[in-house]
Amino acid sequence: MNNAINKSIFYVSNLGSNKVSIIHGENFDIIDEIKVGPRPFEMVVDNKNNVFIATDRNDKVTIIDSRTRNIKSLYIPNNGHVKVDSISQKIYVSNTEEIYVYSLKDEKIVDKISGFIAVDGIELNSDGSKLFTLDIFQNEIKVYDTLSLRVIKTYKDIGESPNYIYFGNEERYLYVSNKGINKFGLSGSLVLIDLYTDSISFISLPKGSIINSIDVKGDLLYIVNSGLNKIE
Repeated sequence: MNNAINKSIFYVSNLGSNKVSIIHGENFDIIDEIKVGPRPFEMVVDNKNNVFIATDRNDKVTIIDSRTRNIKSLYIPNNGHVKVDSISQKIYVSNTEEIYVYSLKDEKIVDKISGFIAVDGIELNSDGSKLFTLDIFQNEIKVYDTLSLRVIKTYKDIGESPNYIYFGNEERYLYVSNKGINKFGLSGSLVLIDLYTDSISFISLPKGSIINSIDVKGDLLYIVNSGLNKIE
């Protein structure tokens, strides 16, 4: 779910119907539904409130103009993850073993980052200078300089089964969620990486926890725990 236009409109993906619902933020009425293709997964909003949606089953990124609701399709191989850099007018799209860099100006793939086994999460800092990638097979996070596309930092002690990353307050902290694997008796956990000091700490969660979404407001950390069907 993503909100846009002064927080009055919500965009909600519907994996079963292949559509994105546009919902009024005050009365929660469905304003419109837009078909974008199989499995609309990650959604991000740029500085003009355009909404970018990655759908991994048809290798497409859909752009919805939030003002006119016109849609545009970019055909880029992906596994459901996309990030947009409004400053350089580029988007970063992961495709398991590679990350594609797509220019919105030239409307083509201009570069790619290779060498992953299973990249399944990407984050871009606010000025677009650093790209954070989560390889869930190698259990590591690599940080890339977006100008050179070279690795500038690697974090390895991030848990047994990482599945999601999220920036915290002022982009100082990076949160990494780990799945709880029931058959091995492991509990879920959140890993907190201090990007200023590179220190790593852990928050334990009950066994069976699977964190699909994280948000931070002030001193409060909110998590969607789909493994235990609750919000904490």
